[in-house]
Amino acid sequence: PALNQCWFADRVVAVRQKFGLTIDPREAAALDRVLAGCSTTAMLMVPRSATSPQRPTPPPEPPPPASEALARWDDNGNGRITCAEARRHGIAPVRRAHPAYPHMRDADNDGIVCE
Repeated sequence: PALNQCWFADRVVAVRQKFGLTIDPREAAALDRVLAGCSTTAMLMVPRSATSPQRPTPPPEPPPPASEALARWDDNGNGRITCAEARRHGIAPVRRAHPAYPHMRDADNDGIVCE
């Protein structure tokens, strides 16, 4: 779907990586084209209102730099960000590009924590 094509393409790649599935060259090229134009891979929600036209919600504000990640999301000050802390702050699941990711444990090394 046009509204969430970035989210969908990102999920296709994540699922294929997680399960070690291959992607044929044509599909990889199509996914690359979609993802190259994405500013976010977050799912955009459409408000359902009879009085206003349907518009996607704007993407969330970008997270703070990595240097601020611990100060912002490490509630107990132990130098790590847990999934409980990430969920409490509404940032889970956390992807590799997120500034909190380096301070978390990705046991299966799939680039997504707290999935």
